[in-house]
Amino acid sequence: MGRKFSLALLLLALLAGAGLWGWQFFKDDIDLARDLIGQLPKDLNVDVSAKGITLSQGEAGALLWELVSESAGYDSKKGTVLLTNPVISYYADGPTPMLVIRAPQGEVDQAANTMVLTPHVIATYGQVTVTGNRLDYLGAERRIVITGDAIVDRGDMVMHAPRLEIDLVTQDMTAPEGVRVTTSRDSFAPGTGQ
Repeated sequence: MGRKFSLALLLLALLAGAGLWGWQFFKDDIDLARDLIGQLPKDLNVDVSAKGITLSQGEAGALLWELVSESAGYDSKKGTVLLTNPVISYYADGPTPMLVIRAPQGEVDQAANTMVLTPHVIATYGQVTVTGNRLDYLGAERRIVITGDAIVDRGDMVMHAPRLEIDLVTQDMTAPEGVRVTTSRDSFAPGTGQ
């Protein structure tokens, strides 16, 4: 029993010695960390960023939209989320998106329920591809506005307009002015009903 007690006492002494050695070894680092923390302003406002973001929103048990972004950052001064290479999918009914939008960058204002995508926006709307320099999503109205030489390419018809609006509820596309349309000969082929 005396031998076990001696071993336990020796082990305790070794652990205490290792703890004191570790404290001395890291003491300067601990003191430096305390000094740095003490120098930080009390009202420090840190922006947040993350990589590989997926966000989604549903309504009445159905998926409304999904956003996938390479990275995202929060701009605390503006209260917006900055996106890198976002891909947004909007769903009408069912698991297949009715509209998929891609852009190099974006900015989301959650409080206003809006999003701006720039500079080269590509939207796939069924068999139609729409491109433009800027896309504004107006969430309260469930409407998208594409500006900056909006181009609608249906394959047999290409339309250019300075502004294009897409109603996400009715799925209607409207170009209010300045429309130029180019069609292919195939679009007027006999028996097509066009």
